[in-house]
Amino acid sequence: MKNSKKVIIIVLLILVILVLAFLFITFRKVRIIQDLEAKRSQYQDIKNYYLKGELYSGGPKTNMELWNLGERSLWITKTTYTDNHMNIIKRYTDGTITNSYYEEQVDDQITKEATLNEKYDYIILDSVALDLLHTENFWELFKACSFCSIKSEKMNGKDCYKISNFHSGNSSMEAEGDTSIYVDKETGLVIRQMTGEVELDTGEKIQTYQDFEYKFNCVTEEDLAEPDITGYTVTNISE
Repeated sequence: MKNSKKVIIIVLLILVILVLAFLFITFRKVRIIQDLEAKRSQYQDIKNYYLKGELYSGGPKTNMELWNLGERSLWITKTTYTDNHMNIIKRYTDGTITNSYYEEQVDDQITKEATLNEKYDYIILDSVALDLLHTENFWELFKACSFCSIKSEKMNGKDCYKISNFHSGNSSMEAEGDTSIYVDKETGLVIRQMTGEVELDTGEKIQTYQDFEYKFNCVTEEDLAEPDITGYTVTNISE
């Protein structure tokens, strides 16, 4: 009987230790996420910024650049299919009207088209500070941190936290393959977002991801100057 009691006490002590360890580790992760969110929020309302993104998907190479100054912005997307085939889309908007310029190059032939005075309906970004760690309340944050993994790693020359399996409203990480995000420890901004696996025509599966680069309070009026429409086939929506 005494031996049985000792076993029960030992088991209970082990359980208490495991629970305390779980709570300690989880609350540490909660504190890290809260700290990153606090740092990220400092950039939430900045209206003068430059954002560069590169998408690696195993298919066409896609580069994106965004210049934002107040309510005005320029969004450029460049897609390279082969060395001899690429297209560029430029969208200038003041929040009300959008002017779009399309260029496609196939070998030595270049096609240019412009659509002017189009009603603004392009949702670019509510904020440059991508909020992939958002939770509605502390309980949701605690649950997300219970099962996530947070590790310190270098990414693109920056000290980051690699956060995996963080399930929340903005970052469900449900895709097949790696869906981790790398968050800059200093700024709380996302440096890399792993976007899961895709299957190529050959049947090979490859990992996809997006890299991000940020600059603040650097955009000028010159950056948002629109191109000369000479040589473009123009469609003017207002006419």
